[in-house]
This record gives sequence, C-alpha cells and structure tokens, in this order.
Amino acid sequence: MTADSWATMEPMFTARHGTTSATACNAIFTIGGSNGAANEAFDPVTNSWRSRTNMPIARSGVSSGAVNNKIYVFGGSTNGNLNYEYDPSADMWSTKALMPTARYEIASAVLNGKVFAIGGKTGSTVTAVMEIYDPATNTWSSGPSMPTPRAAASASVVGSKIHVMGGYTAAMQFLNIHEVYDTLSHSWSTATSMPTNRGCHVSAVIGPLIFVISGYNGSIHLTVNEVYDTEHDTWQTKAPIPTPRKGAGCAVLNNKIYVIGGSNSEYLKVCEEYTPDIFGISEQGEQLSDDQDIRVMMTSRQVTMFAQRACGTRARITLIDITGRRVAEWNRTITRIMQLRPETVFPKGVYFLKVQNRDLDIVLKTICIK
Repeated sequence: MTADSWATMEPMFTARHGTTSATACNAIFTIGGSNGAANEAFDPVTNSWRSRTNMPIARSGVSSGAVNNKIYVFGGSTNGNLNYEYDPSADMWSTKALMPTARYEIASAVLNGKVFAIGGKTGSTVTAVMEIYDPATNTWSSGPSMPTPRAAASASVVGSKIHVMGGYTAAMQFLNIHEVYDTLSHSWSTATSMPTNRGCHVSAVIGPLIFVISGYNGSIHLTVNEVYDTEHDTWQTKAPIPTPRKGAGCAVLNNKIYVIGGSNSEYLKVCEEYTPDIFGISEQGEQLSDDQDIRVMMTSRQVTMFAQRACGTRARITLIDITGRRVAEWNRTITRIMQLRPETVFPKGVYFLKVQNRDLDIVLKTICIK
C-alpha cells in the first residue's frame, strides 16, 4: 500500500454513530453506538469481521481504553457513569467501578496502565473534568481539569503527555484549541492549534506523530486529515479520508490507522484504512532522516548506527517503540559503525532511536523488518 493513502476495507455489520474502537489481542473491537450494544471485532490481516458478545447495556457516545488486552468502555448519553471491562480472550463483560462524573463524548487516553477520561458533556453542560481509572485497583481518581471545557475532543498520548484537540463548547462553538497535559508535572499547557476547527473527530498516534482525522465543524462533515509533529510543534495536511463523518471509532494496528462507522447524512458501516507516510522510511528499513550524517538500520537482535560526525563523543542512545515506550537504552562512545544489542528480541515494527549529547539531539526513525 502506498504511503499517505486510504483503502476501503470490509464494512462492519452494524451501521452506527457515537461508537468507540480499541485494539486488543491483535484485533480492533468496535463497541456500542447509536444502534445499540453491538460489539464487532475486525481482523485487518483477513479483512473480516466477527460478532462478539454485546455490551450489557446499549449506549451511544461511549469512550474506551485498552490496558493489558482488556478494553474499558465508559460514559454514554444514557447511563453515563457506567464502566465495563471487556475481555476479548474470554469474550466476556464485567462491571467495574462507576465513573464519578456521568458524561458522554469524552476524550479518552491510556498512559502507564491507566485510563484518562477528559471533558465531555452531560445534558447541555460541557465539562473540563479529568478522571483517571486504574484497572489494577478498580478505582477512580481526579486529575487537574483541562483549561477549556469541551465535549467531543480527541485525546492522544505521546511520551508522558496527553494532547487534547478540538471539540465544542456549550454554545456549540467548534474549536481548534490544542491543550497538553503533562503527567510528570501534573500541569496543562497550550500547543499550536489545529489548522481546522472541529469536533466529533478521531485521532491516532504513530510514533511522535498525531493524526487528526475527519469530524464536524457545525455545518459540514469534514474529510480533512492533519498531522501534528510533537517534536517540532508543527502541523501538515495529509491525504483526506474518503468518507467524511463524525462520531466514528478509530484504532491503530500494525502501524495503520482504521476509522470505523460514524455518521454524515446516515449511520455508517464503512471501515477505511490509512497507511501513513512515517518520516519517509522505506519498506526495506532504510533510514531516510533529515540528518544524513547519522543513519540507522535495525533487525530484531541488533541496532546498527552509522555516524559521519560526533565520533569520539559519548552519547545516551534510547530506543523507543511505536507507542512511545522506551525499550532499550545505551551510554556509548560514538564510532563510525556502532552495533547495539538488546537484552531481548525486538518485534517487527517502527522504532525511533534518540541520540543525545552536547553536540547532538536527534531522533532517527527506522523499521525492524526481520
């Protein structure tokens, strides 16, 4: 599949708006929505759907987060404080601790094994509240409210930060605002706004990039696909989604983004797959970074770095996976050819090698292909 392009996949069985999607057990589960409690699993490898056990109570405007291959589904336009756990391996649901603030159209994110529920709406009231669910203890806690109350925003995690973008106010003003919660300092800040005002959109993370796709601006459904580079605080426009919509589900699997369901003039079954242009990396794993003096190649058992400058200086070298998780770190003197071996075998996928010392502060992007 060509980078920065869309493909139409097999549609799900149930057309719906206000649904949620999450990845677990190598499949994408799309749950709930305006047409009931349906729970359907998509396998991108076979391009096929399976019906799974329905959510116990039908809800629209739900949100979700996956932790340890279990999916937590919370909120909704009715029964808005319900919180369910779905175990895909057993195809079973269980009831968990109620969310303290009942609401729907919540921006949700997962970081460090916890699920963050940010903003949302109850009746005509739009909130800025942030509540955090810990599946390990089945408890909720409160975090600092975001600066701007809003519903139908998106939340995306890169590193230790949660980026909350867009949404709408109680006056139905659609926003392009971009606020960032730092989980280390427990504080909010403002980053460069989205180019396009919208709400009811979806977002997905590939490495340090956040793709913000489709949505609604108060008058039209949008095809826009804009990507935010968290390293440079900049935006770019990418290939538009074929089907404009609001209230869709969205998930990432194998470095591809899937946008599922939603509505425009009708409820939708459509499933569209986006192949991002990840920093110009070739499928053969060649590193094509802007810094041509330092390059990297990778296999499952070794990272090889080629340096034409800064040789002889000591550097901290950190390997980061596609979710932003640090998987290995070395403190080494830079040589022209460096072979870095991990303690464990790396799975296939996209990785980022960060090299830092007094002369360098760069991120190299590569693919582990074997």
